[in-house]
Amino acid sequence: MKDIIIKRRKELNLTQQQLAEMLHISDKVISKWETGRSLPDTSMLLPLAKALQISINDLFEGEGTAENNIESTREYEIFTKRKIILFITFVIQFIGSLLIIFSEAIDRDYIEYSYIISTILFALGVINIIVSFGYYYVSIQKLKMLQPNNKILKDHSPLVIIVFITYMFLVIAAGLGKAFIVKELLLFIFIAWLIGLIIFIPIYFMLRHFNKRK
Repeated sequence: MKDIIIKRRKELNLTQQQLAEMLHISDKVISKWETGRSLPDTSMLLPLAKALQISINDLFEGEGTAENNIESTREYEIFTKRKIILFITFVIQFIGSLLIIFSEAIDRDYIEYSYIISTILFALGVINIIVSFGYYYVSIQKLKMLQPNNKILKDHSPLVIIVFITYMFLVIAAGLGKAFIVKELLLFIFIAWLIGLIIFIPIYFMLRHFNKRK
């Protein structure tokens, strides 16, 4: 598709900026399309074809049927959006985990109102982690409405990795709360890490296997 876009744009004597203005998008998006770093969203295929004065079939010339390529584009679009959802979920959980770590790291002997501050930070951290799962569930459900039978959306195994990382942050927070010396803290974290692997690795591969069977 990238070659068709470049060819037709040049045949029409259009710059990337001019084509971008016709489609009401950034010229950086056009650049990504032409270098193959991304594909147009399905919602952009018809406007793009009209701007280049070709049919959607011509847009996919030499790449199979238009129907198959539109489906491939949808798959790519869903895959990209899912990666963004997972990233945002991780960021929210990461912030929540840090808040919990800070709540445990506060020196209660030297900071005034340390108990109140610690409690507030802990509560905010827990809320953040709960919100992250809510965000993930709602976002994935919205994508499923677009493609109910998409296999990518049925695979929740990457979420297990995010949960494991959050678990490790919570372990660190628990370790700080127990006022371990450095060696004890490292041993505590290492043991918790091994326990986490024993729990989460089977879950991860079970989800992967279950998704493939679907």
